[in-house]
Amino acid sequence: MTLTGRSALITGGASGIGLATATALARAGASVAVLDLHAVGPGAVPAELGDRVLSVEADVADAESVARGFADAVEHLDGLDIVFSNAGMPLFGGLDELPVEEIDRAVAVNVRAPMLLLRHAVPALRERGGGSIVLNASNAGLVARHGDPVYCATKAAVVMLARSLALGLAGDRIRVNAICPGPVDTPMLWSSVSGDRPEVQRRVLASVPLGRALGRFATPEEVAEVVAFLVSDAAAYVTGVALPIDGGKTAGLSVWEDE
Repeated sequence: MTLTGRSALITGGASGIGLATATALARAGASVAVLDLHAVGPGAVPAELGDRVLSVEADVADAESVARGFADAVEHLDGLDIVFSNAGMPLFGGLDELPVEEIDRAVAVNVRAPMLLLRHAVPALRERGGGSIVLNASNAGLVARHGDPVYCATKAAVVMLARSLALGLAGDRIRVNAICPGPVDTPMLWSSVSGDRPEVQRRVLASVPLGRALGRFATPEEVAEVVAFLVSDAAAYVTGVALPIDGGKTAGLSVWEDE
């Protein structure tokens, strides 16, 4: 699989899944621009790939910041073929518990941000005669989670955004898909939970059939490889898909006996 000659834009790419994907796409030959609140840290990308990855600081939930960051990135890339809208934020808690400001921020980052990005990206992809868009949703956008209504609602919105755009942009040869990861071993995961790590991992993996068997979460690199496939010519006939990467969590009910 090669992406030589392709140009890719990734939001939320300074760490976790975004950084792993930037590395995977660059390794496959693409030129990559990363939009993030924070710059990609020194040494975060392997030295041999450093000249293929541009870091642009931008707030993806702010329209003016996105417009500036997008313009800078595409000027550097000299066009656009691939978009991975990856930036997101967790928000756990009941509607009556969460401050309105936190709800607004979650909606802005998880739902409004990909819309702002794609308002700029779609015309750029059309200029290239087509391309590929991947939106990072969550398995929480496919099946509801107890006590997590805001995050579930925002990620379900991302799934429907991808499906609607897939229908509307097929005539432009622009493919649109969503990935729906389950628990992935990233800084964002651990920043959103509290308690003893081994106990938290045990409880979370109890609902993930493959994760329980392997004794671990998915890695960012495993998710990145799926994104790399979806944006490649190997997936040229794949669009409108919401693909779980969750160790079987959304496949159906799984009953485990207590150990």
